[in-house]
Amino acid sequence: MKAKTAVALCGVVGLAILAVGQSNRGALRAQQAVTDPLARIGVVSVKKILRESQRYAAHEKETMVEQDRLNGDLSKMNQEVETEQAKLKTFKTGSQEFLDLYKPMVEKQARLQALQEFYRQSSAVKEKQWNEQLFKEILEATAKISEQKGLALVLERTEPEFPIPTDAFVATVNTHKVIYAKGCVDLTAEVLAAVDRK
Repeated sequence: MKAKTAVALCGVVGLAILAVGQSNRGALRAQQAVTDPLARIGVVSVKKILRESQRYAAHEKETMVEQDRLNGDLSKMNQEVETEQAKLKTFKTGSQEFLDLYKPMVEKQARLQALQEFYRQSSAVKEKQWNEQLFKEILEATAKISEQKGLALVLERTEPEFPIPTDAFVATVNTHKVIYAKGCVDLTAEVLAAVDRK
C-alpha cells in the first residue's frame, strides 16, 4: 500500500513540476514576444496609401473636373481675344476704329494672362493644402494604430519603382532609407482603411 501511495505521490509531484514548467515556458515565450525588438517596430508605405486611397482618387477626380472647367473658361476667353485680334487686322493701324477695338482687346488679353497665372497659383496652393491635410491624417492614424499595437517605432517604407528615371535616381537613393524590414509589423493596410473612413 505504501508503495502505491509513494508512486501516486511521485506522479502528482511530477505532474505539478510539469505544469509549472509548461507555465514558465509559456510566460517565457510571451515575454520574448514582447521584448523582441522587431515585434515593436512597424512600417508604413505612405506612397501606397496615397496611390490606393479612395479619398485620394476622389480628390484627383474632383481636381480634374475643376481643371477642365477652368480650362474651358480660359479657352473661351482666349477665343474671344483671337477673334478680336483678327477683326483688328481689318482696320488701318492708328485709325479711330483700330484704337477703339485695340484697347478692349489688350485689356481682355491682360485679364486672360492674369487669370491663367491666378488659376495656376491657386490650384498649386489648394493641392498643397489638401496633400498636407491628408499626410497629417496618415500620421495621426499611424500614431493611433501604433499605440494600440504597442509599437515603439514606425518607419516609412516604400519600395522604389524600377526602372528609376535618371533625374530621380539620387532623390530615390537619398529618400529610400528602409531597405529590409522582415519581421516588422506592416501597418499600411490598417492606416489606409482608417484614412478612407474619414
